[in-house]
Amino acid sequence: MKLYPINITKLGISLLPTQLRTASVAEFIRVMLFPLQSVQNAFFANRDKNNYLLTHNGQVCRLRKVLNEAFPTRSKSFLIEDAVDYGTWQYAHDEDDLYNQLIIPDEGGVMIWDEETMTKYADFIVLIPADVAGVDNMNMIRALVNTYKLASKKAIYELY
Repeated sequence: MKLYPINITKLGISLLPTQLRTASVAEFIRVMLFPLQSVQNAFFANRDKNNYLLTHNGQVCRLRKVLNEAFPTRSKSFLIEDAVDYGTWQYAHDEDDLYNQLIIPDEGGVMIWDEETMTKYADFIVLIPADVAGVDNMNMIRALVNTYKLASKKAIYELY
């Protein structure tokens, strides 16, 4: 659906009879139609914002574009990288077992990853330029990433 903005003031003045189209009546019509014009402006601003939200999603290139547009006065651009899973496995498959069951060692308990890796586990890493880092900017970056990323993904933030 294509929307065209209507000049409400011009429409209101053009609907007046010819003999009433004076400067004072035109100004009166302009004042009377100002609330309607401001509602129309708010509608188109909200529409533009919603279209921006719909066209930008959690893809890496789009997310990087959103971050770079939010902070135009930076020295380097934002980078987004995949997080690498690392850690120490605490159990593994027995190669000689026919049923491919898990071997759980007696010492150390049952854990998939060690504690250091569990706290750093994420799906992707947002690398933030050092000149952008600040408390307010970090909160804004987190909010932007949480708005556009997929709900199942988790991000960690690092400075570079």
